[in-house]
Amino acid sequence: MRHFAWRCRDSEETRRFHEDLPGLPLVPVMESGHVPSTGGHGTGMHIFFQMRDQMRDRSHIAFFGLGDGAAALPSPDTPAWVNRIALRVDSVAELRAAKAQLAEQQTADATAAWMRAL
Repeated sequence: MRHFAWRCRDSEETRRFHEDLPGLPLVPVMESGHVPSTGGHGTGMHIFFQMRDQMRDRSHIAFFGLGDGAAALPSPDTPAWVNRIALRVDSVAELRAAKAQLAEQQTADATAAWMRAL
């Protein structure tokens, strides 16, 4: 299995984004415990999403949710425009629909957070 992994602030938010917008299926999740790649003990969750690739090489995008609500901090030596991932979409209409759906979800999340704070 090939994958690249980043730290995420919130595993559920990350799952919702990657499954709902680009439609990447969530594949087996590794929860806290033994880390096979290092033999050590890890905390949090490691989540994988199957990429929709033409070569069928089983590539994934992955995230570590450490359960502390902290996001990864960018390196001060690296310009912000360097840290990104580019994914191909089938059409501009698909991209616009995904952006609109993301804006809707962010509004719903902000409203829910505001309601919880009352």
